[in-house]
Amino acid sequence: MNPVRNLSISSGRAAVDEVLLVRVAGLSRDALRGFHHSRVDQVLAEETEALRLLDESIEQAGTALFQDIGAHTGHERTVLVTARRGVHHGDLPRRVAREAVPLMSERATAAFGSWTAARDRVRSLGVQLEARWAAAEADDLRHLRDICLDRRFRTGLEATSRELADIAQRWAVGTTGAPQRKRLLRLARMAARAAAKTSPFSSWMVTIPARWGRAGGEAALERLLIELDGTVIGALTRALHTALPAPAELEVRVNPSLVRVDGGWLFLRSGRREQTVRVTEHPAIDAVLRTLRPGEAEAGLAARVAGGAALVSKCLAAGLIEHRLPVADHHPRPWAAWSTFADRRGAASLSAELTALDTALDDSSAAAEAAAERVGRRLGIELPAVKAHEMSVAADWPYELPDRPDDAVLDELDCARRLLALYDHKLPAKAAAGEYLAERFGAGFDVPLTVALDSLGRARLDSAGDLGRIIGPTVPPWGADLATCSSSMVRELGRALSGLTGEVLDRAAHGPLAVADLDRLLDDFPFAHPNRSATFYLQQATEAGIHRVVNVVHGGHGRGRGRLAAQAGLAIADLVPTIDEDVVEISGSLGSALNTRTATAPRELQYPGTTSGRPDGERLPMSSVRVVPGPDGLPVLRDTDGRDVRLVHLGMAADLALPPFVRLLEQVFGSAYLIHPSIAVFTPAAPGLAGTARSIATPRVVLGATALQRTRRLLRREEFPGGRGPRESLRAWHRWLASHGLGSRFYLRAWSSADHGGGQSKARKPVFVDVTSPLLFADAQKMLRQAEYAIVEECLPDPLAGSGHVTEFAVQVGARR
Repeated sequence: MNPVRNLSISSGRAAVDEVLLVRVAGLSRDALRGFHHSRVDQVLAEETEALRLLDESIEQAGTALFQDIGAHTGHERTVLVTARRGVHHGDLPRRVAREAVPLMSERATAAFGSWTAARDRVRSLGVQLEARWAAAEADDLRHLRDICLDRRFRTGLEATSRELADIAQRWAVGTTGAPQRKRLLRLARMAARAAAKTSPFSSWMVTIPARWGRAGGEAALERLLIELDGTVIGALTRALHTALPAPAELEVRVNPSLVRVDGGWLFLRSGRREQTVRVTEHPAIDAVLRTLRPGEAEAGLAARVAGGAALVSKCLAAGLIEHRLPVADHHPRPWAAWSTFADRRGAASLSAELTALDTALDDSSAAAEAAAERVGRRLGIELPAVKAHEMSVAADWPYELPDRPDDAVLDELDCARRLLALYDHKLPAKAAAGEYLAERFGAGFDVPLTVALDSLGRARLDSAGDLGRIIGPTVPPWGADLATCSSSMVRELGRALSGLTGEVLDRAAHGPLAVADLDRLLDDFPFAHPNRSATFYLQQATEAGIHRVVNVVHGGHGRGRGRLAAQAGLAIADLVPTIDEDVVEISGSLGSALNTRTATAPRELQYPGTTSGRPDGERLPMSSVRVVPGPDGLPVLRDTDGRDVRLVHLGMAADLALPPFVRLLEQVFGSAYLIHPSIAVFTPAAPGLAGTARSIATPRVVLGATALQRTRRLLRREEFPGGRGPRESLRAWHRWLASHGLGSRFYLRAWSSADHGGGQSKARKPVFVDVTSPLLFADAQKMLRQAEYAIVEECLPDPLAGSGHVTEFAVQVGARR
């Protein structure tokens, strides 16, 4: 893959990288068009209009007949009453109609005729809908079957479920009949997602590093990059650590988090149950720590301390000192490195299996999984379900790219960066932590990072305390109620956010926000987020006044780009330009393959249990970092030289997937933020103040020509449009969408209270729904039957509009220094 030379484009205060990442949906827009049935849409629209006319005719006929009833008596009156009742019920026997019409006045006769015509029209449209719906379902099945033959779709499907991929393949080639209904619906959902959704968390896409304004054709030099799942990597690495080197030959180091405290030592012990540990002071421990030399092996240390190997083993078991593995966490080819190490240890057969695993990663996911299983058997361990993930990259851009952003666009994006950072759910945690540390250690606190983490970690578990309310294990997914917090700083932040939200919504109701007006609001805001760099995932739009739509925002400083560089073998300098000297990334893969990357920050925070390949001068042990008060009372980090430490997590694993204390580090001291697409930032009730999920509508918010938020509605179960049967539900949804200006297509998220735990991440994924598609609508109905809440969001931009594939641009924007 050819390297892309990087430049930087700047305005007066902001800069955007010349290189952007183009993210192209794996399936083309034709995959979505095949699920859209305009004839069904037309009948539903005509039926809605016919029902409106029918209601009007019922009212008019009822009024006219009521007047006629007053002019008749006896049997004639009874006949007219029966006719009027039949009109209102929508069912009038022909016998009654024949008898009633001669008795009607001219006005009533005309009204009755209008009602009869409207009723017949509705019935005719109902018959047409049934026929067109049946034809649309047959078309859906043929279309989905064709999609199952697509190479990219099968690749993404295999990453999700090998069994489902095999079922789809057998159906597509005619070996078997159509899958079960539930599998058909799942396949349809995945096909729609593969063509419509391009967020950082989706499969079935191609990533291309490119430059602004470059005209292009089809994606070129496309290839799949394969990696094992993090659980498999961890299991193999632990087994290799045990089996290959004699422990005494491994290098040992002091736990990088170890600090002296009153009466002993405090450190963070890594592992499956990460925890802080306090050890009572002891002369033997002091001797081990004092004697240990940089780069020394376990055997060498044991030979030089009075307690010998037994004492060193105890210190290792406790976590005071730890082994440094021979292969770094971010090694570009770890299995080849382990193979070389195994060969040096005389384990030729194991070395060959490791070489085969390294080679298989260039072949296919199936080959990689089989090779990993063979290595596991050779090591005598039972691996977790072996799974390989694939990432598709290309060396050329698929379509013409946008022009370079001018100063006005840069100012828009930088203003958006500042604004959205204030709605980061971790900002209240930083404020609460600052106040907590001031109360715990004094207003001018200056404590080791390990000590601060130990204290904050305990406070986080207290559901009655502010940290527990904000980032504790029982926090609801819609965030904490900041008004209930005891911290004056947190409550002030909550009030300020509420006021800012009100200002934004008031101004947005009158048209696009102006950068200059918003800058003034942000300059006057009493808090500032420490963020200086963010990555925007943008789609181009062609709606009047809107040129860009924000999908997701997360921290910048090369996040995501280091992973691409590591996977694709790109030079990091071609993807990440200069980076601020005070930026420090958290070391290690931390149990997830998504965190494997090429280093981008000048230094890394050396975290316990990780093995770095960086020179010593680029490693910053946790023990050398201190926590002090910063601007606005938020805690900041400094090294022993007094330099700022701007901490960032540059892996791509989500916060919830990080070890507990890494997550706490990122929440309290990190300078990045995340605006997830499942969270509406600007709601009529400010974030963190409502405290409960309730039915609300959030408007579209546009800054200049950049849409920061799509129109969406949060619905409770009792508010879901629906009816007594499938067609009634279809009609109800179509009418509801039309009444809110959403057309026939939308993005749906549906979840229940049970999803607030481990299943929440899947429930937050948007699902593309087209109500004219029998398969997609049936899948949506299935989701809603199991849900308590649903979010309905507009399709902006419309994924069916335009040619080619839905495309997203990952653009890194940062403040100039």
